Amino acid sequence: MALPRRQADLAATLLTRFEFDGNRGDLVEACQLLEAAVASAPSASQERAEYLMALGETLERRYAVTGSFRDLVSAADAYRTAMMTATGHPERGLALGRVLMALGRPDEAVQVLRDSVAGLIAELGADHPDAMKAALTLARALAAVDRRSEAVATLDALLLVQGRVLGTDHADTQAARELREALG
Repeated sequence: MALPRRQADLAATLLTRFEFDGNRGDLVEACQLLEAAVASAPSASQERAEYLMALGETLERRYAVTGSFRDLVSAADAYRTAMMTATGHPERGLALGRVLMALGRPDEAVQVLRDSVAGLIAELGADHPDAMKAALTLARALAAVDRRSEAVATLDALLLVQGRVLGTDHADTQAARELREALG
């Protein structure tokens, strides 16, 4: 097993341990190991993109614990780099869009999320759970930048799919319906 994979595996183990005992040192070390894995992986490889996504997730987790804005900015950078490193994974835009929203950059988030939704629908179909979650995330971002009519159109289309695929009582359908009702 190559060194970057071992580093990423050890980082995953440290994250699991962090979840159990809350030792922030494990979280810090997991970030360091993932940074090393990214640096050691071939530059334009799928493997490197996976490590970048794991690094972004770990930085988001660290932000949730420490509140360090720098971690959130670094997570966005990791996600953006992962998207550029290996194409063909539109779901990666969801993570970047979520972080851009948290960073207060909703216009940028909307564009990333639009691209992600379009890619997911093209790749998986509108009925896929990831595509539906992405559409709801996009609708929230559109509402946040006061693009009400676009948010409503996105939600109306989503609710039709959710009602057919998930049913009207599913939590995701209810969340979309509540947002739609709030938008009028």
